[in-house]
Amino acid sequence: DSKTGKKLPYWVTQIGSFSKSTMTKPMHANVFKENGLNISDYIVAVDVKTITVTELLADHDILFLMIDTEGLDCDIVRAIPNKELAPRFLLFERKHCKEGDAVKHLKSLGFVTQRSGSENMFAYKEDT
Repeated sequence: DSKTGKKLPYWVTQIGSFSKSTMTKPMHANVFKENGLNISDYIVAVDVKTITVTELLADHDILFLMIDTEGLDCDIVRAIPNKELAPRFLLFERKHCKEGDAVKHLKSLGFVTQRSGSENMFAYKEDT
């Protein structure tokens, strides 16, 4: 840590999220606390230009979409507007979200879903 000179695990600089509550979960915050630091002192908010899911899918012919947004994956999946714009294949992290809603939405668009490992969900259009 450049502020205090204390050594933190290498992965600390790789933590990122659109959600402050995800950043401050005990699994992250405790590493700082163990070193006498407060994680909130290290969180920096940055403005990022974004587009909607619909804009992304309408502007690009996406075959495979992988989503890993640390807690917002299912929100993005649920924002897929229709089968025509949806990618053929989709992989998203399900550990931070209630997968039932996302899976229900994907099935309504004609997707088949299956778990991929302990944290991910794979989906593909049934006609693919």
